[in-house]
Amino acid sequence: MTTSTAPAKAPRPPAPVPPAATRGSKAKAWATRAPLLPALVFLVVVTQLPFVATLVLSLFDWNSLSPEKRHFTGLSNYASVFTDAALRDAVITTVILTASVVLVSVALGLGFALLLNRRFFGRGMVRTLLITPFLLVPVSAALLWKHALYNPEYGLFNGALNWFGSLFGIEEVVQPDWMSSMPLAAVVAALVWQWTPFMMLILLAGLQSRPDDMMEAARIDGAGTLADVRLHDPAPPAPLPRTGHPARLGVHRAELRRGLHPHLRRPRHRQPPLHRLRDLLPGPRVRPGLRRRRRRGDRHGAHRHRRPAGGLVPLPRGGEPRMSASTTTPATAPATRPRRRVTGVAVTAWVLGLVFCFPALWMVLTSFHAESDAATNPPSFAASLTLDGYRTFFGGGGGPTPWPPLVNSLTASFFSTVLVLLLALPAAYALSIRRVRKWTDVLFFFLSTKMLPVVAGLLPIYLFARNTGLLDNIWLLVLLYTSMNLPIAVWMMQSFLSDVPVSIIEAAQVDGARLPTVLSRVVAPVAAPGIAATALICFIFSWNELLFARVLTGVVASTAPVHLTTFVTSQGLFLAQLCAASVVVSLPVLAAGYAAQDKLVQGLSLGAVK
Repeated sequence: MTTSTAPAKAPRPPAPVPPAATRGSKAKAWATRAPLLPALVFLVVVTQLPFVATLVLSLFDWNSLSPEKRHFTGLSNYASVFTDAALRDAVITTVILTASVVLVSVALGLGFALLLNRRFFGRGMVRTLLITPFLLVPVSAALLWKHALYNPEYGLFNGALNWFGSLFGIEEVVQPDWMSSMPLAAVVAALVWQWTPFMMLILLAGLQSRPDDMMEAARIDGAGTLADVRLHDPAPPAPLPRTGHPARLGVHRAELRRGLHPHLRRPRHRQPPLHRLRDLLPGPRVRPGLRRRRRRGDRHGAHRHRRPAGGLVPLPRGGEPRMSASTTTPATAPATRPRRRVTGVAVTAWVLGLVFCFPALWMVLTSFHAESDAATNPPSFAASLTLDGYRTFFGGGGGPTPWPPLVNSLTASFFSTVLVLLLALPAAYALSIRRVRKWTDVLFFFLSTKMLPVVAGLLPIYLFARNTGLLDNIWLLVLLYTSMNLPIAVWMMQSFLSDVPVSIIEAAQVDGARLPTVLSRVVAPVAAPGIAATALICFIFSWNELLFARVLTGVVASTAPVHLTTFVTSQGLFLAQLCAASVVVSLPVLAAGYAAQDKLVQGLSLGAVK
């Protein structure tokens, strides 16, 4: 018998795509990229083009004072730079300085974050004290440490050594010159004091973003403070030893773990399967009067009518009560221990907060002293208070008025922050909610522009501003401050917008809402804490910036940090006036940071890794 098979049909050629459909898909793809393009183009123009110009200038022998005399030299400039011993020493010092500051700041910030993650009386005030150094203008912090703390004649450190020596009857106390004898350690201490609060805020946001039930379960199991750092996702599940399939189904996979220590009462049982259970569990107790039933062969005797071992004990943070393991009444002894522990945490936190914030408090106190009382050794804590330093700062003694620099700083910081938000919000939307295909490295590009040193493109920017008449112009500072803060704003807001539900955005688009409406009425209200935190960070960085303002401004567009450096002159140092000026210049940032610190922690926690 033969069978006939039908001849195989040739595959049909793919239908040609209409040109209109191709154009429509390309238009849709570029419409998706449109929110990202303004921020991307802005960063390329303001940061990358000056850097490319710096690379080109490095190949020429050219003095900016004589621009007509220049010729191509190739790599000879690089050869002279790499053979310079002073440059090698500077690079090594910079590496040591950076590594020391980062490591110490992270360690101290983690300790402060773990402390503030506990609940105690006055936690908000302690947090306010600890974030004060970060909110100070870096110029004022540097002048504070150099003149008010490190000065060998009337600095606070030498004054404290002199005061302690007088208590023990020592007449001649060693008065070291901190900046000359140990300059690297002195600079590291000042930078650690300033950047530890920022590390603390980021780590505190990460700690507070974790689920409370996981932390509560860890504390019930007896986990200590360091377990808050190590506690992350549950361990991978392990097979149950000596159990069958039905028993395995009755245990949640997240409750299984590997590599446990052998059980103390069962030496052959090397791997208890359940997670977060103690090795030694209290044995069940038998109800009084039921032992005789078991002896008489009562049918309930095999079960022994087990009951919990004790009374109900309330959890430390509320919730359902649990059973005590020692008494039959609600336990009162364990309830007193957390109170003592919380009291100890509160005292420790207050002491550390006051000690860490004491340099800033000393600056405020010195600003209300007369010049003769401010520069004394030992320091005079009980000196009479006066407002002469503030009167001199505001032009009371015939000096220059500080109002134009303060207004310039406020203008540059405010408008640059607004421009950053206008550029970063659509870019973060395109990188988090409506992801741009084949553009996955754009976020890394934004972060890489922040890693570029400011001096790498400063010379071309200066030449461009001089040739176009933009020197000493406040709006040039607005553009430069925007490029300085835009990468970190995109990074922060991208993590914030990742938590926005996509369903509400799709519902708004179904109703006909366009991109500006979606961003202003849907995305912005949901991500308001993250936007507030980003705006605060950008405002602080813009207000504290010194290098751009020092190089590109003169008299008209001078900012507050530049004006602050004029108080150290060759005619002498006026310590009380300097401290008064530092307080006034830092006051706007301090007020904004104190008022929005809750929003700052909440906004940073929205983008924390959960």
